[in-house]
Amino acid sequence: MARILIVEDELVAAQSIQDFLEGSDHVVLAIAETGQEAIQSAAELRPDLILMDIYLKDEIDGIAAAEQIRQQLGIPVIYLSANTEDTILQRAIATEPFGYLVKPFNQTELITSIKIALQRHRLEKQLEQTEQWLTTTLTSIGDGTITTDRDGRVTFMNPVAEALTGWRQAEALGISANQILDLVDSETQEAIANPLLQAMQEGTLVNLPERCVLRTKDGIERVIGDTATPIRNRQGDILGGVLIFQDITDRKRIEEQRHRQEEEFRALVENSPDIIARLDRNFRHLYINSSVETVTGIPVSAFIGKTNRELGMPETIVTYWENKLQEVFATGQEQTIEFENVTRNGLRYFQSRLVPELAQDGSVTTILCVSRDITERKQVEEELRLQAEREQLLNIITQRIRESLELNAILNTAVSEVQQILHADRVVVYRFEADWSGFVIVESMEPGWISMLGHKISDPCLAEDTCILPFTRGKVSVINDIYTANLADCFVQLLSNYQIQANLVVPILEAENLWGLMAVQQCSAPRNWQVWEIDFLSRLSAKLSLAIQQSQLYQQTQQLAQREQSLNRVIQVVRNSLDLATIFNTAVSEIGSLLQVDQATILQFFPEQGVWVHLATYSQNSAQASAYLGLEIPDEGNPQTAVIKRGEILRIDNASALEDEFSQILAKTFPGAWLQVPLQVNDVVWGHISLIKHEQPFVWQDWQVDLICAIANQLAIAIHQSELYTQVQQLNTDLENQVLERTAQLQQALSYEALLKRITDKVRDSLDENQILQTAVAELGQEIDAEYCGAVLYSADLQTGTITHEYAVLPDLITTNRYFRFSEEVTVDVYLQLFEAQYCQFCLLVPNPNHPAEEDHAILACPIFDDQGVIGDLWLFKPTMHSFTDVEIRLVEQVANQCAIALRQSRLYQAAQTQVTELERLNQLKDDFLSMISHELRTPMASIKMAIQMLEIVLRPLGLLDAVSGSARQYFEILQTECDREIELIDNLLKLSRLDAETEPLMLSTVIPKIWINYAVEPFLEHIRNQQQTLELRLSENLPALVTDLSYLGQILSELLTNACKYTPAGETIIVFAHPTETGLQIGVTNTGVEIAAEEIPRIFDRFYRIPNNDPWRYRGTGIGLALVQKLVAHLGGTITVESHSKQTTFMVTLPI
Repeated sequence: MARILIVEDELVAAQSIQDFLEGSDHVVLAIAETGQEAIQSAAELRPDLILMDIYLKDEIDGIAAAEQIRQQLGIPVIYLSANTEDTILQRAIATEPFGYLVKPFNQTELITSIKIALQRHRLEKQLEQTEQWLTTTLTSIGDGTITTDRDGRVTFMNPVAEALTGWRQAEALGISANQILDLVDSETQEAIANPLLQAMQEGTLVNLPERCVLRTKDGIERVIGDTATPIRNRQGDILGGVLIFQDITDRKRIEEQRHRQEEEFRALVENSPDIIARLDRNFRHLYINSSVETVTGIPVSAFIGKTNRELGMPETIVTYWENKLQEVFATGQEQTIEFENVTRNGLRYFQSRLVPELAQDGSVTTILCVSRDITERKQVEEELRLQAEREQLLNIITQRIRESLELNAILNTAVSEVQQILHADRVVVYRFEADWSGFVIVESMEPGWISMLGHKISDPCLAEDTCILPFTRGKVSVINDIYTANLADCFVQLLSNYQIQANLVVPILEAENLWGLMAVQQCSAPRNWQVWEIDFLSRLSAKLSLAIQQSQLYQQTQQLAQREQSLNRVIQVVRNSLDLATIFNTAVSEIGSLLQVDQATILQFFPEQGVWVHLATYSQNSAQASAYLGLEIPDEGNPQTAVIKRGEILRIDNASALEDEFSQILAKTFPGAWLQVPLQVNDVVWGHISLIKHEQPFVWQDWQVDLICAIANQLAIAIHQSELYTQVQQLNTDLENQVLERTAQLQQALSYEALLKRITDKVRDSLDENQILQTAVAELGQEIDAEYCGAVLYSADLQTGTITHEYAVLPDLITTNRYFRFSEEVTVDVYLQLFEAQYCQFCLLVPNPNHPAEEDHAILACPIFDDQGVIGDLWLFKPTMHSFTDVEIRLVEQVANQCAIALRQSRLYQAAQTQVTELERLNQLKDDFLSMISHELRTPMASIKMAIQMLEIVLRPLGLLDAVSGSARQYFEILQTECDREIELIDNLLKLSRLDAETEPLMLSTVIPKIWINYAVEPFLEHIRNQQQTLELRLSENLPALVTDLSYLGQILSELLTNACKYTPAGETIIVFAHPTETGLQIGVTNTGVEIAAEEIPRIFDRFYRIPNNDPWRYRGTGIGLALVQKLVAHLGGTITVESHSKQTTFMVTLPI
């Protein structure tokens, strides 16, 4: 079924064609009448076929329309025409139509033409696709491709052929292939026949000769290769030929190079000292070079085709080889193996590389084996390994020397490692004594041999001059066999006793002195000691000499450290303790332990008693040490203490050698060697330290004396510190008593201060004088431990007094509210002093009948006064034997001052309260009066207003009010203005009264400031113009909405604008502005040309206040407008401020949002 477009300008003909097609499988998409309509319908509908009438009505005929459709859309067209003119036919043929039907035609002709056209179009499409596919394929292949017809002319060349020949396809098409393919032999330079022509003539595939060279259009020679083949149709007829060729110049060069390399490699392989062989998967030798015969003595021919097993190689080597070969065949990975084998030159070590050789599919086909004799290398490696082990041992011992100062540990490590490295039966270290005898101090040996450890070797045959002396010079003793070394019989006997058959001995020196020997011994058989073994042992001996020196230095350092530690412990005790018993016991214990003496004692000298007393003793026998405590040694007749008292040190190596009688007695009690060091405090001998060593004679070393002297100095410091401490303790006791006394005073002062603060707080927090005075007398009486405390208030004329408030320990002392005259009192002189604002402390000598409690008491009377005079007094009683201290008197005076302040504040407060009450009453009367007057005035003012209006109604028709300068009109206007002003005044007064009473609620609503301000200023615009003033509005763009009372806000702005219009001169400006703040909104009015004096600004919001300089007749007003504005702003929760300077006045209202 085909989709068909009919193009026919005659509707009858078009309908006939459509009728013809109704009985077929084809579908008519549309009918077009003009060429333009045909082109448009074809583009939109994309039909399978177009039936096109040649003659159409518009400017584009059928042929022109068909041409455009063919070029743009490729849709097949069948022409329909009744005209068969040759010119028309030629134009139609040029458009390559798919059919031409001459009118009239029948249905069969039409259907047949349509089928032929559709079939042809389909075949052409297929052919076009095939040609395109073939061209793309030939163009994209990597070989050069040239096709010719059967006459040998070129019909196609791909880009590779163009590059190889130097000819472009456009140039070569139609040219003979002989002209393009200039082929010659690379060696003879003879021409080679055209392979394309040969292939077409012979009808078969022709290969290019091996040495075929192509000369390009540019004269370049290229070696090419491949084939030429004839092209046949389905019937087998030859239509042409195709040549497929490629540039093999590089390949030929590589092949030649590889051939040369193979020849060179073969020469290298044949002359290589390594054994090179190739084995197949059955381990048979495919190739082996001549080196194998040199190594094994077996000819090369014997290996070819044989395995190692068949050649009789050792089983272990064959098995090892076959396993490794099998791994290479399985994994394809190269392997390197090492093995040893017996050759004609003895046992040799070999290293073999097993290299897999791969087929094209990646499988291993053969293995190339390269075997090299590495015996010499192995020997060097073994020697290096042994040398490394020796160096490692030296490093280990060196490291031990660095890490440890324990000589035995270092020596044990040395003999153990030497025995392992040298494979000796026994290794020992022998240390000399002073008489050149010695002991074996460390040993390492194999089991089964006699141990020498701990044996002392002292034999006459070891003569110093013959045996020992060479070692002192660093000589090494090398004995390979004790029986053939020409040794003395006694020395042979000594060595054989320890099973020694070979002996290698090196000296161990300490500096230049012979310290000992290291011996390496072979007990199982004689042994030839190697040079490296002797050298190694000598180097090790030097390391051990260093270790010995370090160890001895370490021991000396340890001893010195122990002395310092003992001294430091004594010093620490001296610093941390002032207890002499503890210090002395520590000192003698440290001395005894460190110096290993039998007894160490500290004695104190008492000159008055003439004795030296044992205070602390150390003894190896603890019971004996306790027995010596407190022991007294007389000073008189004692030659040793006489030396000590001179501050000299006494050293006696043997006490029994002393000749005087007193010393003999002491030597029996304290036998041995004595060391006595004086203890001097402030250049006075306080006592001494005594050391006793029972070993005698015993020489005391200088370092021992120095140590005891150092300890004696520390003990002297401790004794001095103890004495100072005793003095300080006494001073501390005195100071503590003073501190306690001062603390009590401070606590009393703090207590007084707290009392004063409580009274002061009462004065600040209360205006009740009764409460304040009662608190004062009670707190004061308790604080100073008084039996009585009372407050008296004076009359204004200072003639009488009243006891108003009292505190008493005993109720009998209370006489509250007692009224008395000063002139009748026994203490009248006291009051005279009090009237002068001076306190008085006294005791009554005569009884007071008005107040018997005053008897038998110490009394303090303190006035209560301020800058206006004496108000009263405070009386305090204590028992007669007590008095009031200065601190207590100052406290009473301070309390009296606070009471005076409280009384004055209370009385001022009472007066103020009375005034406030009176003012409130007067203010209420005023408000009532204003309210009454305002209400009473509104009624007549309403009548007057109505009368004025009636009068206007009567007078205006008579024309009395029309005259411009008539007196009637003037009087009438004055009457109207004053009436309105009076009504306004009354309304403002009423509003102020309501605002003051806070009885009028706010009617809140939301106001958009920008809209409202524009609306609010409209009533003033005409008045401003009439007065030749200018109005400016300066409103910010981002004004927030305002929640407020709109009537109040309107009255505020109206009053401010009214004042601005009233007081702004002609030609000046009135500015209304508004802008947001952080918490609200500011609205203001500014007028220029007028300025308010600075001293007038604070009063302009007062009621009925008017600026004096202004003309009251020119600027009429009620005088309460601004007062009302201030009240309204405050009622809205805002504020109003005024600024006036530089001929400009601004009223600014700030309101919350």
